[in-house]
Amino acid sequence: MSTLDTQLRLRLGASGPASPRLRAVWAALLAMVTVASFAVLLATPFSAEEGEFIHALRSGEITTVAVGHSADFYSESGINTTGIKTVGFNDPNDIAVAWVNRFGFRREAVLQQLGGLAQGAESTPQTPPLDPAGSIARTARSLGAVAPTVVQPGQLRFDRLKWLTALVVVLMIGITLYGPQPRRMTKWGAFWAYLMPFNIGIFYALLRDSPWNQKMARFQEPEVGDRVVVDPITNEVIPRHGGWAMFFWSAIVASLAISLVLLGVAWTFPTYLDPVGWSAVDVAGNPMTP
Repeated sequence: MSTLDTQLRLRLGASGPASPRLRAVWAALLAMVTVASFAVLLATPFSAEEGEFIHALRSGEITTVAVGHSADFYSESGINTTGIKTVGFNDPNDIAVAWVNRFGFRREAVLQQLGGLAQGAESTPQTPPLDPAGSIARTARSLGAVAPTVVQPGQLRFDRLKWLTALVVVLMIGITLYGPQPRRMTKWGAFWAYLMPFNIGIFYALLRDSPWNQKMARFQEPEVGDRVVVDPITNEVIPRHGGWAMFFWSAIVASLAISLVLLGVAWTFPTYLDPVGWSAVDVAGNPMTP
């Protein structure tokens, strides 16, 4: 048995106070989960309209923009793009962009009018296809702004930290499989809790069973089939949530609640809509609009 596993068993088995090493490991886990959660939040796209993108171009807010299709910007947090979906959302042939606004949050817009110009070029024989990146740069310059840097989906700020969330989940599931029994949940319950969006379940587990929680430190490690744990001092009975209960909370209640919170955040953004007008170019650099 590894030293870390021994420490975890001693801690969760209430065999004396937590060691400084275990406290350091717990603090490192909390720090990792916090960074991963913020990275996912700041990489989750909130839906915007095409006119908002034009306004952001005109104001110079956009320094870097990712260009692709709307399906490229689905969040890896378990929450899809938040907000009112535009017509044609998730069309594999659409043109979508994502950028970071001045508040640090990510916005996504489906460029319907630019997509219409692209479809018009495709329907005309011997016409070069539209260049989305070149069209965005030319439009920005025509609005008196500096052309933003165009990147591929997955290359915006914090995108490179998305792997941290997967690492945290895998690490916690590994602890669940090979570590001691949790006290507030069964192992199946812990599995579903750890899959909650934005690592909410992992936060709950780490804080509830942390080395600083003196109340939970009094509970002995439960057996596999135990449905409750009993406080040896107060005789308080605390139920252990099983797999079905945590599946309900993680798959339905938590996801719905987080979606509503994100929707509320999206609605707090000030909305500025500019008239949509594109200075489009084709892949050869030839203007397609006046």
